[in-house]
Amino acid sequence: MSKVSMRQQKTATPVAEAVTEVTTPATSVATAPPSEQPPAWPEEWRTAATESRGVVLSLVQEVMTSEADRVGNNSGRVDRLLGFVLDELGRVQPASEKDDVECYARDAEAALAGAMHVLEAESGAASDQLKLRHAFQILDKLTDALAGDEIYPVWDAIRYAPKPKEAAHDPLYGYTRHQAATVFKEIATKADTLGDFLRHMREGSHSEDGSALYSQIDMAASMADLVGLLADMPVNGCIKGDSSNWILGPIFEELRKAVSA
Repeated sequence: MSKVSMRQQKTATPVAEAVTEVTTPATSVATAPPSEQPPAWPEEWRTAATESRGVVLSLVQEVMTSEADRVGNNSGRVDRLLGFVLDELGRVQPASEKDDVECYARDAEAALAGAMHVLEAESGAASDQLKLRHAFQILDKLTDALAGDEIYPVWDAIRYAPKPKEAAHDPLYGYTRHQAATVFKEIATKADTLGDFLRHMREGSHSEDGSALYSQIDMAASMADLVGLLADMPVNGCIKGDSSNWILGPIFEELRKAVSA
């Protein structure tokens, strides 16, 4: 009976096995289970952006729902600008690209600056102005960071709200500009009416005995005109016009128009 060689039963040497393991291409790539996938916003700028977005949205919404009375013709403009801020920040999503987030933030920052200007011009509530300043401060630092600056100023802007402005002399003594304009218009209107009434009385006092009364009424009418002019000036002459209309009367303006024609 012939012998069976044991060498024929060996498959490979340890060295050959190692070489085969290295040279054989992999047939599949291991993937992490869904629970181990990286977060949607792993970059530091994304964390700063989402945190800034949340704080700014909260501050703006507080101002829009504030019970503070915003008096003036531009009150609706403030709300429209703040609404635009909400819309732009609402477009920022976890999957948004960095350039898109910067674009949305800059648009929101510009609208917020406009709302701040209008609210300050109307002498809006100090608390509302402070909240908008805080929101603007955050967006300002965020856009700088998105453009390549350091991130840490964004966190400081979120953490530290701006201090209230130092109390300055209030030339309107607490009244808004709209309220002051209403007062000026009322004074000018009443002074105009008073001047017309006095001039009517003056024309009826022509007599030898009434010469003194005529002069007194004429002086009172001139004083009424001066009061009206002073009140009409801050509101751009919307009641009667400039000094020529108040002091010299409408005939003076008609003469100018006749020459120019």
